[in-house]
Amino acid sequence: MEPFKSIKSMTLSRTSIPNELLIMIFKCLLYQTSFEFMDSIRLCCKTWNDLINLILIEEVGYKINKQMNIECASASYDSSQGTFVILIRDDKFEQLIGLFPSAGDVRCENLNVRLHYDNGAHVFVFNFGFVRYWKEKLSEGRSITRNENHWRYKNCTCDYLDMNNPDSLVIKMTKLTIPLKIMYRTFDSLDG
Repeated sequence: MEPFKSIKSMTLSRTSIPNELLIMIFKCLLYQTSFEFMDSIRLCCKTWNDLINLILIEEVGYKINKQMNIECASASYDSSQGTFVILIRDDKFEQLIGLFPSAGDVRCENLNVRLHYDNGAHVFVFNFGFVRYWKEKLSEGRSITRNENHWRYKNCTCDYLDMNNPDSLVIKMTKLTIPLKIMYRTFDSLDG
């Protein structure tokens, strides 16, 4: 008998374990390890990649909807971009960025969002990047404010409304777009 033949015959075929059972096993493994670990093992084969990706999306979505203290109109996954889109209807996301500078001066401030996790027990600050803002004098003598955003991560943005405060830049977050990998790294660090 050829020694390697018996080992080859013991190798499981890709279809020998039903997907439902694999999903249960992967979920148990996720609860015992981390999102990062699950992301690393999904590269084993296409079936594992597809199933683990579905589990990661489902679990991150659950944590956003149930464990983060955000009143949102909806939190959904955009598979074409690999991002979670969180539409916000919560007034707690109105914040002062800073006082307007004098005409000709430019200010830069971080675009941070403070998020509560696990019924407010943990607070973390998510830095989306920074906003540059300034006042410009128009030809008729009045001033207009301008700003531009610089994002920290690709595909990671926040939409906001300028609350039209005459003395300062006050914004109200309306939509957060965060890539799946950044969300599960954040949850891994919060879950310790």
